[in-house]
Amino acid sequence: LQARPALTVIRELAADKKAVAASRLLALDAIRAMADGEAKPMLMQMVKNYDYEAPNSALREHAAGALGAVGGAETVAPLRKLITDKVLNLPMVGPSYESDSTRIACIEALQQLKATDAIKTLLSEKFLDDSSEAMRRTLAGSLTALTGIAYDYRRAVTFRSYFIESLEPDEYPPLLAE
Repeated sequence: LQARPALTVIRELAADKKAVAASRLLALDAIRAMADGEAKPMLMQMVKNYDYEAPNSALREHAAGALGAVGGAETVAPLRKLITDKVLNLPMVGPSYESDSTRIACIEALQQLKATDAIKTLLSEKFLDDSSEAMRRTLAGSLTALTGIAYDYRRAVTFRSYFIESLEPDEYPPLLAE
């Protein structure tokens, strides 16, 4: 027997499509905790795998979290795509957004990557209309952390009218003032 480095074994387990999903998720969490930059290509491939079948959504969610720890500028676009685009093609339903938990993991990864501009682009009315309260809460928290301006989410009068606004008195943050 030849001993292999633990990181190699962890990377192989995360990429092994025949492995039990829970083991793969734990391996992805280990990659995230160790900030294993060599795993970036595998993580990018997982994030771009738009297969709707279980456990792929959970794998994308954990891979997105790991990319937040190890990624760079090249990881911003695929993470943003998972948040904003209908990347899944569900049978009998058609194009659909990824799960909220995966989309939230992508917002948090963008925050870790300090991708302020990518997060600010999520302030569009269409995105905010189509997003859940949990996503808006995460977006507001990320913007607050990145810009130093206090943001909060709130619900408007109708159930479809949601938006995020600054808590700063009598001033709009630069993006909302335009």
